[in-house]
Amino acid sequence: MQAKTLPVSAALAIELTFRSAREDISILIELIHLSSKIRQFFVYNHILGFAIYGYYHIFVSQLYGYTQMNQDNRTLLLEQLDRKLENLSQVRNMEIPSEGWIKTIRTALNMSLTQLARRMKKTPATVKEMETREKDEGITLKKLSEAANALECRVFYIFIPKENTFDEIIEQRALKLAKEIIVRSSHTMELENQGNSSDRNRKALFRRKEKIKSEMPRYLWD
Repeated sequence: MQAKTLPVSAALAIELTFRSAREDISILIELIHLSSKIRQFFVYNHILGFAIYGYYHIFVSQLYGYTQMNQDNRTLLLEQLDRKLENLSQVRNMEIPSEGWIKTIRTALNMSLTQLARRMKKTPATVKEMETREKDEGITLKKLSEAANALECRVFYIFIPKENTFDEIIEQRALKLAKEIIVRSSHTMELENQGNSSDRNRKALFRRKEKIKSEMPRYLWD
């Protein structure tokens, strides 16, 4: 019995159908893979977004904490400095000897220039020059320490605020800066016909001064 053959047109139609089906399946597989990649991308970026937000939140929190810590440390340091200087109020009114400490103490101890030079292992001319430099405020701390040691003394140098305390220095600077800001603000509001009462200005001045004093920004000293 002979096998029946399909007409050419029918065979061609079947081949084209199978070819089309294979192409559709291939395209479908590629779409599935692409969909999977897209889904993975969005899931990854979703996680990445949360991670970035988390790190940003931590960074901002740490930055704020660091800034706050610095402000607290500065406040504590100022308080410590003021306490240390409480017992040095008499130093504020102390006058430096007109001839300088080296020559004044040497003379009070009845020590000759040659004797001091020998103790310092220097020439009398060098020691004389040191005394002159101190009188003219041109001597270094190292040279002063050498002379003090030879005179059985020690050198202490301190910075004493012109006002009573460092806190008062900050207070005055903050008040000055706050006044400048409030004056500019008041002038602007007057130009805009909004007006500002004196009581409102005083309250604004106090708040601004306290804010500047608390933060102690660098522009406080501009």
